[in-house]
Amino acid sequence: MLYLYASRYFVPPASVTVDEAAAALGLPPVVARVYQKIYGLKHIPRASDLSLLQLLRQPAENILLIPGIEKIKIRYLIHCHTAKVNAPFGESVVRELKATLQLPNAQAFGVALNNCASSLATLDLLSTLLLENETALIVCGDIAFTPVLQVIPNTSLLGDGAAAILVGKKPGAHCLRATHLHTLGQFAAGIWQDAATAQAFEKIYAPTLAETILTALDKAAVPLAAIRWIVPHNVNRPSWQRVAKALPIEMEKIYLANIERYSHCFGADIFINHACLDVAHCFMPGDYYVLATVGLGAVFAAAVFQYIGEAQ
Repeated sequence: MLYLYASRYFVPPASVTVDEAAAALGLPPVVARVYQKIYGLKHIPRASDLSLLQLLRQPAENILLIPGIEKIKIRYLIHCHTAKVNAPFGESVVRELKATLQLPNAQAFGVALNNCASSLATLDLLSTLLLENETALIVCGDIAFTPVLQVIPNTSLLGDGAAAILVGKKPGAHCLRATHLHTLGQFAAGIWQDAATAQAFEKIYAPTLAETILTALDKAAVPLAAIRWIVPHNVNRPSWQRVAKALPIEMEKIYLANIERYSHCFGADIFINHACLDVAHCFMPGDYYVLATVGLGAVFAAAVFQYIGEAQ
């Protein structure tokens, strides 16, 4: 069984407005208004003066500053990212991060196959790889350094942000009860799919994500009514309204406060939101909650956790 010990995040203080981001992408003002008024976006974080290494370093170092964290026990350092190329050929951001953090026993590698769902796929991987006395540090983050990375057409605008979590096999505050990933390969073209395929994806999106969440809950033997929170990715409000209706679940149980604050920060979203809820003491001992996200391609993913409580 896997436990999540801590989550931390960093979003650059600099940001652009939806109008500024849309103008830079050549989108007309009417489209900008849709992203703002309907989709709920407001601020788009930009790491204009930071490298990807510097962005990832912030939450990772904050994890390592927690009393009791032992660097020597960190067996894996995993960077979950969406952009397939994030450094010049021959360079490795995650290896540089390992050296910067001084993790002598960590094997460092990246995971990107499932795009924004790579982080939840990594939980499955670590459930198999980790030994009882080992831990793993997962960092999630991208910089939207090209126009292609800055927008998902008719869906969201992308921001720069990073999150980090520490997991292991020994009991901790958050217990992973079950995961479920569902891949629909017919949508593998992602943002490059044709209009008919995009329309088909839009039609199945909400019911498929709802089904993925319910399947994860079935695996965990947890009823939907017992869920305290759904911790989502921040694509837009209307998509989560449709998922809430499909489940069904009250909108108040889906944490959407960060959509206007941070927009969609790739795969870091769910752990940014997790860290915000955790620091605000929104988890009570015994609470069940679901992390839910979708990676373009298309991979629907959900993970059921139970908050056990901090050690006394």
